[in-house]
Amino acid sequence: LVSLLISTLASRVRAQAEAAGRREERTQTLYRMSREIAASRTEGEVSMVLSRHVADAVLGTAEVFVSGQGGKLVPAVAAGAIDQGEQAVTQWVMDHSQRAGLGTDTLPGANGLYIPLVGAQSSVGVLGVHPAPDLLPLAPDQLDLVLALAHQAASGLERVRRTVNQMPVRGS
Repeated sequence: LVSLLISTLASRVRAQAEAAGRREERTQTLYRMSREIAASRTEGEVSMVLSRHVADAVLGTAEVFVSGQGGKLVPAVAAGAIDQGEQAVTQWVMDHSQRAGLGTDTLPGANGLYIPLVGAQSSVGVLGVHPAPDLLPLAPDQLDLVLALAHQAASGLERVRRTVNQMPVRGS
């Protein structure tokens, strides 16, 4: 009875230590990303920082789409072609400010998970996430980390846009 009690307590302590380690790793990731975003001066730089951190978190790939001419979404950094079905999903996410695609009830047939990048004032883009197949479905703590990274990046993108819009025009 005593050995059963001790082994149960030991396994609980081990599980709590592992959870604390995951929380520490998440905190470090968020801290590193916030520093990198603060140093970013363009939408492309913010997008590359976000893509890299999300790709590391899901052991897959990630891309950022921002509004182009006429409100059509375009990749923030030069990327491979995206098929029309996936483009439609990204546009839906931008228009509705809701997640869609892989692992959601909305457009679940998409190849990736698409997350709106919503700043304090408006939607600024969409994050496309393609996790490693062996991580599917994403664990709640992984999804929470991706959502936190997306929120940080949305604030950074909004800041960059405000800065660009406030720059004085030369020659005036």
